[in-house]
Amino acid sequence: MRFSRDPDTNCLYGSFFPEPAWLGIISSGMKAMNNHSMFQSGIVILIMTLTLFSCNRDHNPAGTGDDRPVEPVIETIDAAQAMDLIEANSENPDFIIIDIRTPGEYAGGHVENAINIDFYGADFRSEIDMLDRSKTYLIYCASGNRSGQALVMMENDDFLTVYNLGGGISTWRNAGYPVVKDL
Repeated sequence: MRFSRDPDTNCLYGSFFPEPAWLGIISSGMKAMNNHSMFQSGIVILIMTLTLFSCNRDHNPAGTGDDRPVEPVIETIDAAQAMDLIEANSENPDFIIIDIRTPGEYAGGHVENAINIDFYGADFRSEIDMLDRSKTYLIYCASGNRSGQALVMMENDDFLTVYNLGGGISTWRNAGYPVVKDL
């Protein structure tokens, strides 16, 4: 801990930390100026510092209020991880489960709250294009083949967070997780 008094300004200077070399250079230059120009120089240094730090940030495209860059999460997960994901997002309106099987396959039983977008449908591509890329998606099909292809498509279309249920609804059922049928 160092403290000293400047004899010219009668100001007490001190710190608990060692003074950086550049600060000493600035301080000695400031002492040579009168109070008015010292105030102006302080303002200039403050503006330059704020500009430096504000220009040096990557902004979050997802708009979450966090200024750290967002890395896309595009991955295949197993049935247990998918169940954990569904449970963790049960109250999240930005979490969407998409069953990309045919309407007939979907009617035979699907993950609860899943919407159906038929991979083989003529409008599959346009329906995927209309989705909000900042939301979180869990996609699946019967065996993982179609959803694996859709995962690559969504990654190429700049979706931020997409999980693919590896092995499809077959592994989901084999793990003993529930399916529902619409009435």
